[in-house]
Amino acid sequence: MGQLLLLLLIRRRMPMMMGVVIARKRRATCRGRGRRNGAIQDGGAENDTKDLDEACNAAAATGEATTTMEEKTDDNDIGPSDSIEMPPKPLSESKWMRRDSIPPNGPSATPPSIDELKSWQFDVLSYQHEALISTFASVLEYYDIPAKYSIDVQTLHNFSAYAMERHNPDAAYHNWHHGVSCMHMSFLLLSLDGADAYLTDDHIFALLFAALVHDVDHAGHNNDFEVKTATDRAAKYGNDAVLENHSITITYEEILTRDGCDIFGGMKAEGREEEWKVLLDMAKEYVLWTDPARHGELLKTLATKHEEASAPTSMWNRDDPDSRSLLCRMIIHAADISNPVHSNFAVVRDWCSRISTEFAEQAKKESEAGLPVTPFMDGLDDEYRVSKQQIGFYQWMAIPFFTMVAKCLPDAAEVESHCSRNKKRYEDIVARIDDVRKNGEVLEDDEEKNEDSKEG
Repeated sequence: MGQLLLLLLIRRRMPMMMGVVIARKRRATCRGRGRRNGAIQDGGAENDTKDLDEACNAAAATGEATTTMEEKTDDNDIGPSDSIEMPPKPLSESKWMRRDSIPPNGPSATPPSIDELKSWQFDVLSYQHEALISTFASVLEYYDIPAKYSIDVQTLHNFSAYAMERHNPDAAYHNWHHGVSCMHMSFLLLSLDGADAYLTDDHIFALLFAALVHDVDHAGHNNDFEVKTATDRAAKYGNDAVLENHSITITYEEILTRDGCDIFGGMKAEGREEEWKVLLDMAKEYVLWTDPARHGELLKTLATKHEEASAPTSMWNRDDPDSRSLLCRMIIHAADISNPVHSNFAVVRDWCSRISTEFAEQAKKESEAGLPVTPFMDGLDDEYRVSKQQIGFYQWMAIPFFTMVAKCLPDAAEVESHCSRNKKRYEDIVARIDDVRKNGEVLEDDEEKNEDSKEG
């Protein structure tokens, strides 16, 4: 199937054809495979054969193999087989991490508007770091939080700018872009999916604040690595939610205490100390629930609550503190693992390559330290292995959780749909590569046998 797709690209009537490059010894095989798979059909066989000959001749000059197909379902998405290269690229050479290649001219320096933020198509990675400083203020202003909590505009800007600085610039995934992404997804679940109707202003403020800072000063590896290597952080927090507790400490003790950065200062000046302390306690609770170790417990709790509810709309009660707390836990955890639900697969792959890079780096550190290598992080060295790992992540973590989110918030059905579709994209990638490899091996063996018989 993979080779058929490759040959179909060579037909002149396709809207787009990149180079198809094949080693010189495969010319005959290239032509034979097209007929065997039915790629040359619909009349015009001679012309198509000529095109194929020309492609194969051009291929022999370069010695590489590249297959690119355009199957866009809408203006914001890429097709499932777009930019699939054979052999699969190593992560270090992969184009999945877009970096400065984001169209049209690289990441934007213009801050996004609230209308752009209030969209499932918003792409955090398409903006420069500084352009995202204003996003926290924008989503808070949407709920009139600055006025209600006496937050000075300049103080809000200072806080966001310093929060950006305190995110780890060397972490491929757990960085400022991820913090903004988590806050943005929380905002969408609140505003577009109706969760805000079941929450007070306190909960909305604490949730958006927590989402932005939940990975401040992240180490670029997970809690298990902190515990296995017996870091000072692990000892400080008793091996429990080490990185989450560390982010809370940095936020509360360093960012908020910096001159001009205390967004709760206005409340303190008005004698509302008890109120801001409650907000900080709530935010801490939400950050701690981003610990992946709590995923199973949260999913089970949500399933039980859903089963007990007579209807999705009866699950949540704005006057019930436990209901509000559980809803906020669900939202921030969903937002934290939300990259698989983006509507654009190019964005999904980009985030995937970033987290996979972090996983691969941790696996290398574990191996060098003589520690057991975390199984799901081992061997993530090319697009094929990364795709296979992602299928498992979707199957066991992402899809079950976002299916539950859609049950608890029916207006969130779109994210469940995107999640299932993107899993299928990875399955298609793996199947296509498996098929190309299988066909290539068989055809190569056949060709070598034919060459041997000729020599005999």
